[in-house]
Amino acid sequence: MLDTQSQRELMRCPLGWSLDSRETDNTLDDVCVAGDSAIYDITTAVNEVSALNDAQGLTGDDAWRIANLEELQSITERACTQPAVNLSVFPARALSVTLAANISGRGYPFSYDFNDGTSNAFFSGVADGDLNGPTGTIWLVRR
Repeated sequence: MLDTQSQRELMRCPLGWSLDSRETDNTLDDVCVAGDSAIYDITTAVNEVSALNDAQGLTGDDAWRIANLEELQSITERACTQPAVNLSVFPARALSVTLAANISGRGYPFSYDFNDGTSNAFFSGVADGDLNGPTGTIWLVRR
């Protein structure tokens, strides 16, 4: 989905999810369906995006990356709640915590919560010996 103001394109569904149009022309009927790999830690997500770009596996393009907080906030629809997104544009109805490309000063990824439109820095993760770190959905963007 192209954001005409920023000229960035965001995937309509998170990484590892697929779009099901339910065979109708009405985008309000669209839904994102979680695949086998629907939740990622940041290290696995970076590796997955790199592999997808190497194979040009997303729309034949190799410029996809993990969305940062600013980009995630740009698709927040304050008039909507739980989730705070326009479901006809981004039809992921069952969003969990979303990880952002931003890394805090302590080396942990930020999270974004589409239920209420808030962001937080994680305070534990790989640096503390948690080999996987925090997990969440991943949204991809390209310019």
